Amino acid sequence: MGTRSILPGQRGGERIRRWMPLLWALWALCLGVAVWLMATGYRYDVAAYFYPGFCLIPFLLILSKRGVSRVLVHNLINTWLLLTGLVLIWDLFEIPRKEESPEPPTTERAFSFEAAQGDPLVFRNWWTYYVREWGRLFELITEPGPPEGPRSRLIPNTEITFLNSQYSINSLGFRNREVSVDKGDQFRIVVLGESTTMGMTMEPEDRPWSEWLESFIRDEPGLMREVEIINAGVAAHTLGDSLARLQDEILPLNPDLIISYHGYNGFEQLTGTGLDLHEMPPFPIPRPSKILERLEHQWRLAAYNRRRLNQDEAFAHAALGDAGTLNSVCGQWNLRLVEATADAGIPLVLLSFNMAVNQESSEELIEFYRQSFLYVKFAIHANQIHTHLLKRLAKEHAGVEFLDTAPGLNGVHSHYIDLVHFTESGRELLAQNILSGLRPLLPITPED
Repeated sequence: MGTRSILPGQRGGERIRRWMPLLWALWALCLGVAVWLMATGYRYDVAAYFYPGFCLIPFLLILSKRGVSRVLVHNLINTWLLLTGLVLIWDLFEIPRKEESPEPPTTERAFSFEAAQGDPLVFRNWWTYYVREWGRLFELITEPGPPEGPRSRLIPNTEITFLNSQYSINSLGFRNREVSVDKGDQFRIVVLGESTTMGMTMEPEDRPWSEWLESFIRDEPGLMREVEIINAGVAAHTLGDSLARLQDEILPLNPDLIISYHGYNGFEQLTGTGLDLHEMPPFPIPRPSKILERLEHQWRLAAYNRRRLNQDEAFAHAALGDAGTLNSVCGQWNLRLVEATADAGIPLVLLSFNMAVNQESSEELIEFYRQSFLYVKFAIHANQIHTHLLKRLAKEHAGVEFLDTAPGLNGVHSHYIDLVHFTESGRELLAQNILSGLRPLLPITPED
């Protein structure tokens, strides 16, 4: 038999085939590095990572075309190359956008329907800035709570300036002037609540509603004892957090009266629906590629709007009658507060919660807030059954009073900077409404 001769070109082909697995492994490694550079640079807005990785990928794909014969793979590679070119050209000729002011001027703070001229997008842009700025500063005055305590607590002896308003935390961890644990002969009131009680103030002269109430009470004729009010409200707290503070922080103050103004933060636990009432519309996330940044934002915004359009269905499933609310998490929180204050022999006042809109508000106004507060219709409904719950507890338990604080306030959007937080006029009116029903519980000489 004759021997088969091997041509020089065939020897080269054999060597290439022998090295192909290693070459493909090297190619895959380079592709992985390129993808990692692109993904990391995109996520953290680092152009020095994103663009090298983004450009290396098509180069590697071009090399791979020599080793792959399938038409579909070639078409996919060509599509990626086309998209790469379009992105690079767009970013190259992108006109730099005007940098936004770090803080909108006071005159442009569109925190109301009138200030935004009924435009929900104007309001949403301002509110996005407001929330992001507040979140950044709030971290400076809060710390994680103890294992068996509230989720967070205010750091004693700290201060921040939010917009033009000063937030001072005293040595006991309250947004209040300095107070002594020993109240002496004073009639002491402690108010529990969330950010609506802590006070989302914006101007130097603004103050929480508890300070308005204290000043009104001190001007009452026939006052037999000096009245002191301690503001125990903490932003982002629920009534569950206030209960966790009761034994260690509230009851040692030996209050003569406790007032609870909880609501919105507990609406999710009122029905057990799992709706995130604090979900906000997405805002643009800085990316190295402006066209991809815009496309991503539009995709996230479209997903948000789909949830907003489906909100009515979620609202319908969330609807509950008053009968079931006492067994909810929120209902049990309120019941525990009633029992704890009764055991301590301290009168309790439950205040109705207020919002910028209610069941009688126009669809135009509801839709205005709905652009920024996804489940506003559910919140309106939840506030109604929450009020029924508080009335029921006051009716069924001695030593508990329910005060309706709604007159001139609930559903009157001119008193709010958003769906639930008050303007200064709103805080003043809330204090007046509380005082009108609180007088019988205060150390005031009855009129003849």
